[in-house]
Parts: sequence; C-alpha cells; structure tokens
Amino acid sequence: MFKIKPIENEFDYEKALVQLRKLRGAEKNSDEYNLREVLKLLIVNYENKNYPFGNENFEEWANSLQKNNLSERKLKEIEEAEKKLNNELNFEEKRIKIIKQKLKEKHLKQNDLVKIIGADKSYISQLLHGRKKFTVQIISKLNHFLEIPYELLIPPVEIFNEFKL
Repeated sequence: MFKIKPIENEFDYEKALVQLRKLRGAEKNSDEYNLREVLKLLIVNYENKNYPFGNENFEEWANSLQKNNLSERKLKEIEEAEKKLNNELNFEEKRIKIIKQKLKEKHLKQNDLVKIIGADKSYISQLLHGRKKFTVQIISKLNHFLEIPYELLIPPVEIFNEFKL
C-alpha cells in the first residue's frame, strides 16, 4: 500500500499524483477514499508551497526562480523525478502483464490467484491494478506456483537510485 508521508520533493509529488489517479474511483468512506482525501491535501500543500500560481506572491516567486538558474535546476529535478517514476511504472506494468500472461498459459484465471496468494478477490484486483504493493511473500508464491523468474518480479536496483553511495 502507498505510504502516507509529507511530500518533500518532485519525486514524492509525482508519485502522489499517480496514486491519486489510481484512487479516483474509490468508494466513499473506504480506506482508499480516505487515502485519496489525505493525498489531495498533501498535494495541494506541496503545490501551494512550490508552485504558488494565482497567489499574490507569484511574481516574486517566478522572479526568484530566474536568479541563480533556479529554474534550470527545478526543471532538471522535475525531469529526473518523472524519469524515475516512469521507470517504476513501466516495471509495474510489465510485471502485471507477465503475471496475466502466465495465468493464461497455465489456463488459470484471476480467481485462481486467490488460492495461490491466499488473499481475497478484492486484494488480488487491487494488486493487479497497482493499488496494492507486491510483498516478498506474494513474489515468492508467484515464482513458485506460476514459475515466473524472480528477475521479472523484483524491481531492478536502478529503480531505487535514490540510495546513492
């Protein structure tokens, strides 16, 4: 599940926007709905702090970006965040596609994952729509029962490049 934490940089911001889009159909008063509402507040707070469009201080903010090439650095930060997030999303899409393909090859249905993983239909659906995270136990079961290599189930190190030495 998506961790709720303050949005401190462009990557956190981009990730929160993606999660917000995934939760747009959440039922009122559900955990997903509550998560969506908190995410909206965090996003608006970050935008107001970092992109004060429409505020009386907008001109001052825009001018401050031009000094010392801050706008260039901000653009680079945004591009890097988008690139990293796209890598992560592409991996997630590919992993889900591989799982569905393997189910088809083995003449299994999404409901069979309920037995394989040991979770209810709702959880499996959320997992295959990117609303839930793959745990080590789930990855291990998919490897064992569907014979999907770990390399296709575990994100590559490059996705986690924020841990630079």
